[in-house]
Amino acid sequence: MGYIQLWEYENVPQQKWIFERAATGVKNNTYYYLKNTYSDKYLDVSNSADTNGTSVRTYTFNGNSNQKWKTVITGNNTYKFVAGSSSTGKVLNVSGSSVNLWTSANATYQYFRLVRDNSISWGGRYYIQYGSKYLVSDIDGQLYFSENKGTHGLWSLEKVTKGTARIYTQSDDIDSTPMDSSFKSNCSAMGYTAYAQHETSRTAPLSHLTSTDIWVHAWHGEPAYLHFKDKTFISAYHIQQQPDSTSYAGLRCMITFGCEAAKIGVSGTATGLNIIDEIYDRGAAFAMGFTKDKIPVVSGIPWGRKFFEEAAAGKTILECMIAADSYANNPLVNTGARYYRGDESQRLSR
Repeated sequence: MGYIQLWEYENVPQQKWIFERAATGVKNNTYYYLKNTYSDKYLDVSNSADTNGTSVRTYTFNGNSNQKWKTVITGNNTYKFVAGSSSTGKVLNVSGSSVNLWTSANATYQYFRLVRDNSISWGGRYYIQYGSKYLVSDIDGQLYFSENKGTHGLWSLEKVTKGTARIYTQSDDIDSTPMDSSFKSNCSAMGYTAYAQHETSRTAPLSHLTSTDIWVHAWHGEPAYLHFKDKTFISAYHIQQQPDSTSYAGLRCMITFGCEAAKIGVSGTATGLNIIDEIYDRGAAFAMGFTKDKIPVVSGIPWGRKFFEEAAAGKTILECMIAADSYANNPLVNTGARYYRGDESQRLSR
């Protein structure tokens, strides 16, 4: 057993500490499916074998354990990827110009950095970096390292375990409760434990952002503010107070229907802040809101219903948004009115 004691500064090894920090949006000791953007295939242990030297490739999604990878922080901002199909805890291992499966060791050739892309086109996806090169895939599923990352080197991290899905609705001057039942049924069909919470103040919803997979706000809003019962609100400033970029790493999808909530704040402590940006920057895989005022319930409700119907059918978030835009058929709820950050290629059903 080791003991900690206070002492005068002496610049010696026993007074030096390493702080390990997770990559933005990635939870430690968590299983993910890793989907390559270019090939649309998933990181896969060939034939689920568990012997040293087993090849690793990308392959069509099947949801089996050989496509599940556990992220384990190793220090110095690097990770090991533990194969879900390995009963002996074998890990992703650099082998020449590619990767294979090998017994875990305290070795740099099993340490990888996860670098989040924050561009408009590919935001929310990750590069898997080893030294100065990146793990990339060709269209046939073959893996290799390259200094030219491009879309070949972009990966979506789709969390394997499904937790809770929550929607917050009101029935005061605007009745958004007709969205409740379809939301619950579709999210339940995807494997989430779904809740519809009616006429609640901000306390529970703010807390749930750190522990919920799908979080939907169907109340009033204003730039950088989400309204709740009793004149309470969640502001971009509240989100900014979260300690780091992994606070919302478990949040796969956040949507608000609050009027203008996705615009930059213009008053109070939220001035100059955007609540969608703040939630995304603290680890959410995807966050979306609307920039237009007076979004009518007759459009907002069918938009939300259609979005989650498409999600339950296995569509990507982008496909869900496009289908919902068309279904709502209202200029206040369309591509030009919504603002989002994050990985719209993920499938909430996986």
